[in-house]
Amino acid sequence: MVESKQVEMFIVHGIGKAGSSTKPYTDFVKGVRKYLPLDFDLKVIPIDYAPILDKREDEIYKWVKNMSPRYDLLAHAERRFAAYFVCDVLAYAYPKRPVAPGDFMYDLEKMFMEKFAEARPHAKKVIFGHSLGSIVGYGASWSVHTDCLITAGSPFSWFSIRYKDGGELNPDLGQFHNFWTPHDRVSTVVSKNPKFKSTHDYQVPNWNPAHWTRLGAHAMYWDSSFVHKKIAQILQNLA
Repeated sequence: MVESKQVEMFIVHGIGKAGSSTKPYTDFVKGVRKYLPLDFDLKVIPIDYAPILDKREDEIYKWVKNMSPRYDLLAHAERRFAAYFVCDVLAYAYPKRPVAPGDFMYDLEKMFMEKFAEARPHAKKVIFGHSLGSIVGYGASWSVHTDCLITAGSPFSWFSIRYKDGGELNPDLGQFHNFWTPHDRVSTVVSKNPKFKSTHDYQVPNWNPAHWTRLGAHAMYWDSSFVHKKIAQILQNLA
């Protein structure tokens, strides 16, 4: 009897509170499964790192929310946005010392290691990261063996500013696939960076005017049939 292949896909969200709505996750998983054989052994595991940040961001917001007069509603909205969204990006940085318990990067890596430890030992490990989740997912691939990284709406090239010569490809990462669309100003073509030229980039067709706005274009990957079908192909080829 031939043993069926197993695939575990870890889904990582971008900035903000992922737990506020599970609909994008649910629709995304249904969309991918639609293009997979009925007997394909796929297990999907969301990784919600928002709880690591929530308490810290609540505290930061308390520090800054009363800095402007009450009538300045725009200032209040901007400070709230900075506390709960910009801080998500700023958190993803290493201090100039070894990371320690309580540091976001330490706690994040620990979360990934615990989640991967729960996975079936012989399963192929896939990370799907949207937006900042793509950066988080790539970083995690250095700590936990990852057979395939799939990103969408990724600011990968913007983050290359941090590293010598634009960074380096993880030699232990089996495959790297990236989805982008011109209307999404956050997204980048990862393979444009010579250090990541082996990355498979896919331009996502986007004919729906509702997806031409900044937020619409950045979120459209979750329910794009093109993305669902391509990911299903990637998973089948991986298995």
